[in-house]
Amino acid sequence: MIGFALFGQVEMNDDSQNSFTRIHPIVTPWESSQELRQARKKIKTVNTTQIESAAALLKTIGDYHFNDDDPRDQIKFNFHSSKKETKDSINSKNDEIRKAISYIDTNLTTNLTLEDVANHVYLSQFYFSRLFKKEIGVSFITYLNRQRIEQAKVLLAQSNLSIKSISQNIGYSQTSYFCKIFKELVGMTPVNYRKEK
Repeated sequence: MIGFALFGQVEMNDDSQNSFTRIHPIVTPWESSQELRQARKKIKTVNTTQIESAAALLKTIGDYHFNDDDPRDQIKFNFHSSKKETKDSINSKNDEIRKAISYIDTNLTTNLTLEDVANHVYLSQFYFSRLFKKEIGVSFITYLNRQRIEQAKVLLAQSNLSIKSISQNIGYSQTSYFCKIFKELVGMTPVNYRKEK
């Protein structure tokens, strides 16, 4: 139907008509109507090559515009913790750790690494890693995973986004890894969590 709407009606040359199987037989006696005969004369005449080229072009356009990707998967989210949440989550008096926590919470959805955060607060990775665990009580990666999973729980409960989309929107490049971390921290899979909510 899309092809018909875009390309319109055509008359094929006599030499090429037999190469296409007719989907529906012609049942209208158009020859007996003056109006239909006049309308038929206005129809563009094409050959097999033109039809095949138009079909190929239409397929290319269709593949581009009507692919299988869920458009909801294109949505990107930026999560920003409120000042109250950030203040409550920081139990450190250390300026570098407070800055690091703020930076993590602001960049939660990006491909964040220990090196990125350590560089942000001008500390070596080794020293930052030890200081972070001492001040916060958990490792950098554990804290990062917990924050991301909290955001995932919100999206699972309040949206219809696919698991893959949620995984990507909270900073995980692999859905399988996201599901593994989610189950470790929540005690159930993302799908089961969504069902319960």
